[in-house]
Amino acid sequence: MGGNPKGERSIAAHMIYVCSARHREHTISIDRFTVRWRPLTNAGANGPVAWDVDLPSDIKMLRARQKRWIEVAREVSIGVLEPLTAEQTRILKQLAEMTL
Repeated sequence: MGGNPKGERSIAAHMIYVCSARHREHTISIDRFTVRWRPLTNAGANGPVAWDVDLPSDIKMLRARQKRWIEVAREVSIGVLEPLTAEQTRILKQLAEMTL
């Protein structure tokens, strides 16, 4: 977090890096409100975060339970992810295989 057009918050040490496809260009992206991050502490984006996706219906159908937002990754500390579950791994693999 931290980037903005004016640049006053664009400090690399305070930013979460997201490729352009997942930030803006892809159907599943931050700018299209289908990817979001959630702070896990009062430190906000300066602490660990979790990543959620709002999956398209064709991927949701593969899940036993349907819900709007699905957590796909969670940090235990900044830059250190918790081990992924089998479901998270499947979802991330499907997302990685999607084309623009």
